[in-house]
This record gives sequence, C-alpha cells and structure tokens, in this order.
Amino acid sequence: MTNPGNVAPAVSEIPPELQFSSTPLPEYAEREPLFSIDGKVYSMPKKIPAGVALRALEEVAARGEIAGAAVLFKEVVGPDAYEALRDCKGIDEDGFAAILRIVQDKAMGQLDKLKGE
Repeated sequence: MTNPGNVAPAVSEIPPELQFSSTPLPEYAEREPLFSIDGKVYSMPKKIPAGVALRALEEVAARGEIAGAAVLFKEVVGPDAYEALRDCKGIDEDGFAAILRIVQDKAMGQLDKLKGE
C-alpha cells in the first residue's frame, strides 16, 4: 500500500476486524460480585476493557507498581466500591490483598489473552 504525500488512508483500507467504536461493548456492562461490606455487595465487570489494563501498565511504567495497581483498582471497581473499601475499618491486609489479586488477575489475564498467551 503506497501513501504518496502522507495522505491519511481511507477507513475502507483498514480491515474490518481493526475498526472499532468508542461505544462500550455490551459485555463490559455485565458485573460479578467482588466483596461485601456490612451486607452491601460491590462488584466488578466480568470483562475488563483492555484500555483499563493498558492505563494501569502506563502508570506502572511511569510511577511504579503500587501506583499502577491503584489506577487499575479504582477504574475496575469504581468510586463507590473504592471509597467503601478505603474507609472500611474491618478489613485486614490479607482480605485487601485477596481483592486486589482478583482484580489484577482478571485484568492481566485479559491482556494475556490479547497477546495470545
């Protein structure tokens, strides 16, 4: 494919499987329970958009693993769950680590799928 004068290629030149929409896919709306506090259940998406994991990886590269984990966690669980967990006095390190591991495993597992691993 030649591109004289650096003219932007037409959309028709891009294979259909590489053409995307900014509208969220329906499967990202499906949620599953992650943890509960005082009987209130907080959830996470069953499928995490690849962009969320990529933003977390960017943060890891820029500011380190803890910053990347924080970005990932906040984006996946949302502000209500994040604040509830942050303010919960009845969770210990093991409980928090288990929740964080679930979120990280799901997000990174989806990245591995994308890479074909």
